[in-house]
Amino acid sequence: MNKIFLKHIPVMVILTSLITIFLVGTFFDKQFSELFVRDGYEKNFFGVFVDIFGVPTFTIPLMVVVTVLYNWFLFSKIKPKTRDRIQRWKLITFWLIVFIALTLMTSIPVMRSYNPNYYLLIWVFSTLIYWTLFGYIFWFFNKKDQRQKFINQEYNLQTLLVMAIFCVGVYFTVFILKIIFNRPRPEATLLSNSVQEYQAWWNISYQNFSLKNESFPSGHVGISMSLLSILFLFKNKNWKWWTLTTVISLVILLIAFGRIIFLKHFITDVTMSMILGVLFYAGAARMLKKNWLKKWEVTKHG
Repeated sequence: MNKIFLKHIPVMVILTSLITIFLVGTFFDKQFSELFVRDGYEKNFFGVFVDIFGVPTFTIPLMVVVTVLYNWFLFSKIKPKTRDRIQRWKLITFWLIVFIALTLMTSIPVMRSYNPNYYLLIWVFSTLIYWTLFGYIFWFFNKKDQRQKFINQEYNLQTLLVMAIFCVGVYFTVFILKIIFNRPRPEATLLSNSVQEYQAWWNISYQNFSLKNESFPSGHVGISMSLLSILFLFKNKNWKWWTLTTVISLVILLIAFGRIIFLKHFITDVTMSMILGVLFYAGAARMLKKNWLKKWEVTKHG
């Protein structure tokens, strides 16, 4: 029992910290966001970058899932002789389609932007980062030691399903809460020419369940929490796991801060998405430990 309790301490500490920040933000939401109200806020490079980069962060774990499925099929279901006969152009075509599809997904923020010229420059920078990450993911899972893991059944269907459940679950919950709470964004309530009044997160707008106001909780932060799903591929919490956890946590925090200074969200908006993400992560991790789904039947072809 003590060992189980100790294992849950990090999650409990993080969750307690987020809930504390959320409660403090409940009373000082407006005052904190007012610190970032200034002329030209919409041209803040960091804010615009986060606006563009944050939406398609789900494509990173998606690229991981596609790559794992691809390599599982190629190295576990196809005999070596058959695999050798597969023409290179077919493989190139497949990955070209994947890269194009993911790039289109990263273009969503630019497509809906009211300032395409400025956003386009930052989109190019953001896209280069995504291409680099996609390329690294492809390279990593195609290394010799990783291929052996596919042959040895170390990657299984249950892990990928849990990753998908976690990603979809977090954002679907955020989406539903947006509709229910219908909270106006800071930029719609705090600027001098604002036409809407400030609304605390608990004041649910019962009369208008729509997506007109999408402040609570933060969709960008909810989507960025999907990056945590990659951690499910690790069997042990070694230095690689801790390093990746630290990097992902920093990305989530930067996206959350970027949404606040860009006047798209209040501090309670971003912390609520983090709280939901941590809860879903804890639930998914518990689900992963139970063998509720048998491993893929992999024929070892060497």
